[in-house]
Amino acid sequence: MCGTILPGTLPVYSRWEEFLKAMAKNTQRRRSNGDGWVYQDGPQWRYKLAIGVDPVTGKLQYRGGRAASHAEATEKLRKLQSELLAGRVAAPTKGTLGKYLDEWVETTIKPNRADSTYRQYRWLIDQHIIPHLGKKKIEDLRRPDVQKLISMKASQTVQPRAKEAKEEPTAKLSRSTLRLIRAVLQAAYNDAIRDGLASINPASHVELPKEVKQPPVSLTLEEARKLLDAAAQSDLPEFWSFLFMTGTRLAEACGVRWQDVDFDAGTVRISGQLMRRDKALTYVPGTKTNQIRSLHLVKSLLNQLKALKSKQLIDGVSDPDGVVFLNPYGRRLDPKFVRDRLVELCKTAKVKVISPHKARHTAATLAHAATGDIHAVQKLLGHRQVSLTADLYGHGSSIVQKKVATALEELIRPSEAKNAD
Repeated sequence: MCGTILPGTLPVYSRWEEFLKAMAKNTQRRRSNGDGWVYQDGPQWRYKLAIGVDPVTGKLQYRGGRAASHAEATEKLRKLQSELLAGRVAAPTKGTLGKYLDEWVETTIKPNRADSTYRQYRWLIDQHIIPHLGKKKIEDLRRPDVQKLISMKASQTVQPRAKEAKEEPTAKLSRSTLRLIRAVLQAAYNDAIRDGLASINPASHVELPKEVKQPPVSLTLEEARKLLDAAAQSDLPEFWSFLFMTGTRLAEACGVRWQDVDFDAGTVRISGQLMRRDKALTYVPGTKTNQIRSLHLVKSLLNQLKALKSKQLIDGVSDPDGVVFLNPYGRRLDPKFVRDRLVELCKTAKVKVISPHKARHTAATLAHAATGDIHAVQKLLGHRQVSLTADLYGHGSSIVQKKVATALEELIRPSEAKNAD
């Protein structure tokens, strides 16, 4: 039994056998792009749409699905036809999202990005994406699916990674992790669209849960002094001084070479990083933001570096690339080694435990508190935009706020400010 013919569709058949016979009679007519039909298959209804020709085999490609009723199947077919006209229907693939992400991270990310980025992407894909979305076909994933994943992950509790951190036994998945999950899917689908495997990016316009911003964790001035006093008695005093006095990233500090230090000018050139490549610590030119910057070295730090260079010459210790800071065994500094030593140092100094990145926060916060110059702090840290520096450090310093309040009082009520003194 045939139904009403819809624009761009074939007749509706009540039985599968009738559909096959009709198809056999019309084999001489080539179906054009956009043709579709609805037919009954047992208690259910199916809809099918021709979406294009396979460039390899020359055969028509189809998209379709199941529905509970004729009306629902017809409605879904019309919707699919509209999406085809709008260019939002991709050719069907046999691969799942999980299989695609596995190949994508190995062939696109691993050869072209930093090893730390590859490991992070690999962990996010294996831990957070594939277990929930991996079985879906690439072209079938939609924005609500990704939004549902982000919402579910936002309420998930995880064990803290750092054993030394004074946290609760369980903690919420951080907003930065949620942002990275979305970013990985966005990047993967951008490539999938270019390869013709998908027509839309389902990670676009996915919202992250709101989060109250907290000021960066850092040491107070008194705590920083205690820590550096304890560092002076450690086996890496020059490295700790450099880390706190320059505010460099850990990879940048570990990658400083003797040829980057200008003893006459009293400066150091930050132009590379020490990164793990194929399980080896390798010097890599360039910084995280691809900015090469020159930093001033205070006199005490400059003297420490001069003494360190002399000691290495006497001991016959050197590095093939001229890397300055080496561990007590004459080898390059491993990030885990540095983090573990900093934990021990904090405990020795009896201050709150921080990470090397929090040492960078400490340097930036104290520098801003002392000078109030957010642009100078931006140059120190190597941020691309001053807005990032201001967002992180421009509002959290009580010392700066006190200076501003005092200046306003002296300007508006000079007599009362004088009496207060």
